[in-house]
Amino acid sequence: MRWTQDKITAWAVKTFGYTPPSATYYRMKEEVDQELLQAISVMEHNPYSQENVEKVAEECADVVIFLMQICQKSGSQNLLEHVDRKMDIVEKRKWEVREDGHHQHVE
Repeated sequence: MRWTQDKITAWAVKTFGYTPPSATYYRMKEEVDQELLQAISVMEHNPYSQENVEKVAEECADVVIFLMQICQKSGSQNLLEHVDRKMDIVEKRKWEVREDGHHQHVE
């Protein structure tokens, strides 16, 4: 990966100035609630459009960029290592589907 978490955060600070993790979170939340949701909605109505699929991936990348900044600013050096460790935990859990359709681990 060419753009590491620390390089992404350094670029963001240089470009926009330092913002605390909470401000980065709120900006990411806007990205998820507006741009990513819109891209998903469009893609779901035309799932065979490569352009729509790529737009969803682009918006997901924006969210990962924000998550990497939040991790870096919080003192954690490698979000992807944390993802690996967390997946080792969640894959061992038992899961159920609640009445509202959401998944919940039971152990």
